[in-house]
Amino acid sequence: MSDEFREEWRSFEKERPDLSAWINSAKLTEHEAEAIKNSIIRNDIGYGARWLEVISTRIDRAVLRSQRRIEQTASFRLQEQNDRIRVIQNRNQ
Repeated sequence: MSDEFREEWRSFEKERPDLSAWINSAKLTEHEAEAIKNSIIRNDIGYGARWLEVISTRIDRAVLRSQRRIEQTASFRLQEQNDRIRVIQNRNQ
């Protein structure tokens, strides 16, 4: 990440703490987070609506990936719990 980008991002974090906090908490890969931040900064300094479209698409994809991870984790935990219940039931029979 360039020094110029870091400086612009620090300024962005101060101006939009809610959005920057969401980006930092969205469990994006480093590349995705940097691309989104870069898109926001470029849009803010006049690169146009295309960047807004790009960021929206990237955020949507990141949210879908996060949802899939959450669903997979929940499914795994449910399966573990069912397996434990089965083991206990088998012991009691």
